[in-house]
Amino acid sequence: MINVGIVADDLTGANTNCSLFAPLQGISAITVFGEGIKDRQIIQQHNVVAISTNSRALPVKQAKKIVAQACQALSDKRLLSKRVDSTLRGNIGAEIAATLAVREHHVAVVVAAYPVSGRITRNGILYINNVPVAETAAGLDVKMPVTDSGVANIIHQQFDTPIFSVNIEQLNSRADGIVKYLTDNYRNEKVVVFDAVTDGHLEEIAEATYRFFKDKIIPVDPGPYTYHLAQAIARDPQVKHQKQNYLLAIGSVSSTTLGQIAALKSSRRCFLAKIDCRQLMASIKARKAEELRLLNKYQPIRTMRFLVW
Repeated sequence: MINVGIVADDLTGANTNCSLFAPLQGISAITVFGEGIKDRQIIQQHNVVAISTNSRALPVKQAKKIVAQACQALSDKRLLSKRVDSTLRGNIGAEIAATLAVREHHVAVVVAAYPVSGRITRNGILYINNVPVAETAAGLDVKMPVTDSGVANIIHQQFDTPIFSVNIEQLNSRADGIVKYLTDNYRNEKVVVFDAVTDGHLEEIAEATYRFFKDKIIPVDPGPYTYHLAQAIARDPQVKHQKQNYLLAIGSVSSTTLGQIAALKSSRRCFLAKIDCRQLMASIKARKAEELRLLNKYQPIRTMRFLVW
């Protein structure tokens, strides 16, 4: 899995996006906010880092400044996502503009859909449980009411830029057709807005946009498109993944386990350390002697310590 940075305008959104990645094997995901965005060590040691800017209801100028700072804090992440509210409340256009200003050679791909939560976009309109968003409770929000249901119109309220739209008809041709449509019609607009009605659409959009834009994408969405885009990038055989070391603690001697160990040894460079558990449990002196024996015999694991409860 590649490294992902997420800039969300509130804590709930940041946590929501982190939770999409958390179940993946070998992935560490964390949400930071406030002074936490200055902790380079924390940001670098996690695959997925979401920053909550708490900027949804801030004045436009202030929101843009804090979003730009968050984007800069995530500069080492290969994929930078601008997380937006699933009802498009907040400083949508301003925060997209701020993100593009930091990664100026990128394109913002907006997929304002979360189908499993009843959020879909059709013909450029965001629907919440089949009701145009401006006609839902989001339109009555005390701080940031949504006054228009058109995704492009909402963006244009704060960001005057050409927008390229891909509607539902183009999605029916799947990834190959989407790539062809972009090849024939896209004219270097900085913002591209996609319809999406199903999770399958999100997968096809992710595959197509990565093939077309490669690493020049800033996904702008409530979360699932970013997730599928990260998966599409990770599947690319040309993508170099960070090498990681894994420690496996194997306590079984069943035939199945022994077969798995044999398969692992034949396919990976690994070191099998056979531990005398009786020595570990006998006494502190015996445990230290067993540790020393292992450390001397298996140099690649020389930093290992054994903790026994």
